[in-house]
Amino acid sequence: MYRHVYGRVKKRRHIAIIGLSPAALAIEKQLMAIHRTNDINIEIYDDRTDQRFGYLARSPYRGRVAALLEKANNNEIDEVYITLPMIAKARIIDYITELSDTTVDTFVVPDLYSYNLSSSQFKSVGNVQILSVFATPFDGVGAVIKRLEDIVLSILILLLITPLLLAIAIGVKRSSPGPILFKQDRYG
Repeated sequence: MYRHVYGRVKKRRHIAIIGLSPAALAIEKQLMAIHRTNDINIEIYDDRTDQRFGYLARSPYRGRVAALLEKANNNEIDEVYITLPMIAKARIIDYITELSDTTVDTFVVPDLYSYNLSSSQFKSVGNVQILSVFATPFDGVGAVIKRLEDIVLSILILLLITPLLLAIAIGVKRSSPGPILFKQDRYG
């Protein structure tokens, strides 16, 4: 009974992506993984002609962004993901301004792919969102685990190479007069 009623009430989500870029492909892949493909309809809009695209998307290219804005004003789109490169700041702001007069849920996907920041993470400092570009993973418990790992591995390696070190020490002692370890006083 629940599935029957839910199936009738549930609405297919119409999603638009502005800009065919690596970020667009990544968000398209994630949306398809999260939603069943029959629950969403993804369309791609870009002001470049489709001959200039260097990426193959699974979703259809529907034309210029003006067509999307018209659909958004007619309540035919539920969500918009803007995936333009950060250098297109003025266009991103224009699209956000245009979409602010609609009921469309609008998201900006940061173009981290063009900067090869695959290990970056979003964090918060109070109420401010920041992007962690380079950060040590060795904080708190991670630092303790790393230190214990270093100690245990170094002890194991020393135990494994002790016979070799003893053989070298014996060879040095037999082949030359003086101590096994050479030391010398130096200025500086």
